[in-house]
Amino acid sequence: MPDPPRRTILALLAVLCLTVSTTAQAKVPDPRFCRVSTLVLGTSSGAGLPGCMTGGWSGAPTTRVDGFYVEAREVNNGPLWYEPVTLDFSRTTLRLLADDTPGTTVDCVARTITRLTGQDGIAVFQPRFCGQSNGRDVVVSVNGVWLRELEARSTDVDGDGATGLMDFSRLAANLLEGSADPATDFDPCAAGSEGRTTLADFALFARELLREARGTACP
Repeated sequence: MPDPPRRTILALLAVLCLTVSTTAQAKVPDPRFCRVSTLVLGTSSGAGLPGCMTGGWSGAPTTRVDGFYVEAREVNNGPLWYEPVTLDFSRTTLRLLADDTPGTTVDCVARTITRLTGQDGIAVFQPRFCGQSNGRDVVVSVNGVWLRELEARSTDVDGDGATGLMDFSRLAANLLEGSADPATDFDPCAAGSEGRTTLADFALFARELLREARGTACP
């Protein structure tokens, strides 16, 4: 049997390389199509707080969600399965807390929290941390690909490890004074919120206060 012509072999190799390249690109997160909650919210207990998820493909509506959502999608707008999603707190002074929630990994040295996406490409966090960061200092990434830089805040405003009376005093003052202090805005999807403290924030805070949870801080 005669050997195949050299031109035929080169053509087959080109097709193979193109197929491998396309498959590899399809697994890379595309920030244009990924959707991420607009704010990282945490508690001492690990109870999820409501958030807003925006962005993504054209026409995607703003969605109210429970917890911090990341929807990872690739260049063809398909969901990315079982990819690591990381919240990087290393540029902040926030205190991460130990978290034994199944599927959640807290790296105290790198100061990150990681979860894997499901078959729908979504990872849902209920992060445990203390304090606040009003700069866009928390980096959200999927498999090392940068998606967003976001603000973060916790119901433990003063960062002492628990949501307590000192935190309540600040929230109450902000609510009564109509303050623009964003530290006690825990419901970014609430109507009329826009960084201000509302009764919706008060209700969420009260639930966490009654849990009387105290977290164990990372060393």
